[in-house]
Amino acid sequence: EATSDGIWDWDALNDRIYLSPRAYEMLGYPPDAFPFTFQKWLDLLPPDQRQTKAAELGRQIAESDTFQLEFDMQAADGQYRWFLNRAVPIRDGTGQVVKWFGTSTDLDEVKRSVQQEKRFLNDAAHQLRTPLAGLISQVELAQQHAQDPALAERLAKVHTGAERSAHLVHQLLTLARSESQVRREPLDLAALAREVA
Repeated sequence: EATSDGIWDWDALNDRIYLSPRAYEMLGYPPDAFPFTFQKWLDLLPPDQRQTKAAELGRQIAESDTFQLEFDMQAADGQYRWFLNRAVPIRDGTGQVVKWFGTSTDLDEVKRSVQQEKRFLNDAAHQLRTPLAGLISQVELAQQHAQDPALAERLAKVHTGAERSAHLVHQLLTLARSESQVRREPLDLAALAREVA
């Protein structure tokens, strides 16, 4: 109740995953709508992501004491929603991992907002690119024929401004095409596990 995230724990040895009611709700399902297993998680991923996400999860578990994985899952309405899952291992007295405790954060609105902003930047940059290129060409042509020093100086300023604007448009296009990085903040999952236990 203290978090808007879904909470889960994964008994990987017995392939049992407990999802909190909030975790089911985030996918549009009533609590305990179906038993959750590793295979069910894979089935809810887009088919083209299943192999790569399973491999990435395996790599992170093998290389680290924690894992953090972004993926989209199919909700009850058939649409895919983006989530960020983070987990820490729970160990027995011998130090062997007996389960993973984690949280699931709904990133869908953030991802959609970023995609919308990128589309806007891309469209705006493309709308500006062509007229700026034409302006630069026309100014360069006018500079070749400018006899008056005052006119040549003004044309040079216009050319410099247009070049700067063209550079800005290029930067906007680069930004629109870049991979977004959701701002991540550290979360002490072990402390959260102790708090909810």
